[in-house]
Amino acid sequence: MSYYYNTSPTASVGSNAWMPWTVFVFASSAFTGLTVMLGKWLQDKREGNRFVTYSMSAALASSICIAALVPVDVFVVSSTSDTAIGNKQIWATPTAIADLLSPIRATYHVLFTVLAIACFGLVPWSYFTLQEADEGDPDDPYSHTMGRAITYTLASLAFMALVLIIGAYIALPFPMPTNLPYYNNLLKATMWDKAVALIVAVMTMFGLLLFMTQTAYALAYTGMALVRAISPTSAMHDLDVIGSLNNVQERLREITDRYPSPEAARNMKARDRTLFLELRREERFLKGKLTERQQERESDEESTSLGSTALSRTTQVVIGGISLLGAGIIIFSLAITLLDRTMYSCGAQCNYLTPIVTFFSPLDTILFIGNNIFPLDHVFVFLFTALIVYSNIVYTRRFGVGVAGMSMYSVGKEATIPQAWILTTLMIGLTMPAWVLALVTAAPQYTTFGTQTICDMVDQMGRRNCAAMPMKLYSCQYSSMTEICTPTVIATLLGRFQYAMPFFGSFFHILLWIACLVFVASLGMTVFVPPKFTDKDDDEEHRHLISNARTAGRA
Repeated sequence: MSYYYNTSPTASVGSNAWMPWTVFVFASSAFTGLTVMLGKWLQDKREGNRFVTYSMSAALASSICIAALVPVDVFVVSSTSDTAIGNKQIWATPTAIADLLSPIRATYHVLFTVLAIACFGLVPWSYFTLQEADEGDPDDPYSHTMGRAITYTLASLAFMALVLIIGAYIALPFPMPTNLPYYNNLLKATMWDKAVALIVAVMTMFGLLLFMTQTAYALAYTGMALVRAISPTSAMHDLDVIGSLNNVQERLREITDRYPSPEAARNMKARDRTLFLELRREERFLKGKLTERQQERESDEESTSLGSTALSRTTQVVIGGISLLGAGIIIFSLAITLLDRTMYSCGAQCNYLTPIVTFFSPLDTILFIGNNIFPLDHVFVFLFTALIVYSNIVYTRRFGVGVAGMSMYSVGKEATIPQAWILTTLMIGLTMPAWVLALVTAAPQYTTFGTQTICDMVDQMGRRNCAAMPMKLYSCQYSSMTEICTPTVIATLLGRFQYAMPFFGSFFHILLWIACLVFVASLGMTVFVPPKFTDKDDDEEHRHLISNARTAGRA
């Protein structure tokens, strides 16, 4: 059994409460500005949509702010503990602690609610409005567009409402005297707390599927791509793109020539219309890829003319190495804690939750130490979160973005159509709750109790005080009394649906294991079998679409 040890006193939160919130507000503003800049940097010059760019950027920023709020949560609960004696601060009464945690809980609820509305309302509305505007009935585009968009959006919002209602009225198990105090505390929740917990669980489930299949690979690919100086847009040569684009446009002309009337789209046969829409989608992809390649070449020429190629290459290798190190810390820490839970928990019966933290976790140690040097832990969490977002951006630029693993749109500088930015935002937005779950899992001590300590003895007055015997001082654990060790809001929120809803606890445990295995397999592939980015490999899926289009056209 191993405990973390800390003797540095934490300052009273009464005089320092503004410090973490100031950092959070600054970080939130920075994230919002960066996501807006990213959206404008990616948006297509000809087909850009200002509403989509700004609304999706704001939704993405709100999801990132969920992770940014974790250090604030940890700082506040840590400040309630007098770490030198292993007891609560004199002022830290239950009422005072509740008042401190109330704004944090409200902020989490607002951010998760905004993310849910964006995923289940804003995304389907924006996507299907634009999609149907391109592919709808040309004779009456407004009614067709609005009708389909409203239908899909209402269906998505109805699903969200149903999840909230089920969560509000779901019956949690009753607290048991034999349970640890921490786990009994998870079973005490209002109807709104249960509703938020279930909708967060559903979004986290979707996010973990993306984290398992895409983010895990992206973390391995991004670092190696930077170290090996592989550009995410360097695979396809301009002539290849132009040739493919000419083939697609020729097929489009052949189809439209069969229907010379102004109402050609309406009069097409079902087979021709399906083929026409598929070719239109492929045409957009190739145009975006060509624009991206041209801009990449201009950027390379400018860098070379300025004599910065060597410096850029060195910087690229350094960033790639740091990215690989950060990804390795995340995955190794996650695997260690998952192994801890697998070996020392009661398994699926208690959803793989353990009473104590047994194994050493590098990520937990880094953040735990950083919590004693304000605001170092904030910086670490921001950097790890930025790595997750950046890796996903690199992945989408390299492989495009789509649904169910099928690339539908390319993503590149000033060559990203609004539909692609919507799907990219949805993907990264859903990944954030999954990342927060992975963070809480990989760094359980830091994210659950911070630097709170508990004294393993009482003095003559019946008060816990280890000032004279610091060897009896331990960091708080799941087995500690909640009166002395206050859990963070995020650990309570995520732990509630894992402990009280058995499906999610066991399912998430399995998905996180798979994510670790995917990362290891992906890293091995990129290290020992370096990807050969030829025009055939990069364009395989899209050439396959063109080939299918030709075959269908001749049938």
